[in-house]
Amino acid sequence: MSRWSFLVAGLFTSAMAFGASPPGAVMRQAVQVYQQAEYARALTLLEELEDSGYVSAALFYNLGNCYYQTDQRGKAIVNYERGLLLQPGNKKILHNLKLARKGVVGDPLPWPEFSLAQLWGSLRGWLSANTWALLGLVVCWAALAVWWVGRGREKDWIWNFGALGLLFVALCSWLLAYSATRALSSNFSIVQAKEIPVQVGPDVQSGRVSIIYEGWKVKRLDQIGGWIKVELPDGQEGWVQPENLEDL
Repeated sequence: MSRWSFLVAGLFTSAMAFGASPPGAVMRQAVQVYQQAEYARALTLLEELEDSGYVSAALFYNLGNCYYQTDQRGKAIVNYERGLLLQPGNKKILHNLKLARKGVVGDPLPWPEFSLAQLWGSLRGWLSANTWALLGLVVCWAALAVWWVGRGREKDWIWNFGALGLLFVALCSWLLAYSATRALSSNFSIVQAKEIPVQVGPDVQSGRVSIIYEGWKVKRLDQIGGWIKVELPDGQEGWVQPENLEDL
């Protein structure tokens, strides 16, 4: 796949999905300027949209594509990973993330993924947090209606059982809404410098554990002063300086 088709396909698809909303208008404009080979300008438009507080898997996907085109591999990987936090299992994001990782130095091991967490995340990604919350409210009112209609009827326990089932669905919907609002609260970071040493302790004189490179994904464990303790995919732990990382 050429770089041209790699970005155009993603941006065009996402822009169409947003319809006539203001974010959708910005997406469409980003597509237009990209098609004129103005990659930096397309990136600026999307960054301004992000700075406005707008959050979506499509936005992060498009940002990742733009960063990839402007040879900012670490930033591209950050945004693809953010998109997957909102929509785990999204095939387009997974595909482009795989392409972006091909150029990462050192061939880092992937972090293990838990199937149950993936399933929950995929379910959460079907709707926005607000939509899940609204759905929970509607289902809760439906449960109340079922209970009210079934009062005093023969075999009212069936109606009560149905109402309890709807209340369970409402609770799950509210949990998904809460989960969606917390989706980007991750303890992982992506390395942004070309390469950085991982120190034994929070001191440049402490000796090296390893070297990590742009695009590597590390887990934050602790922080002391201007140093962050991280875990590497292979289980090693050490200290790095935070200016070389970007949090998911």
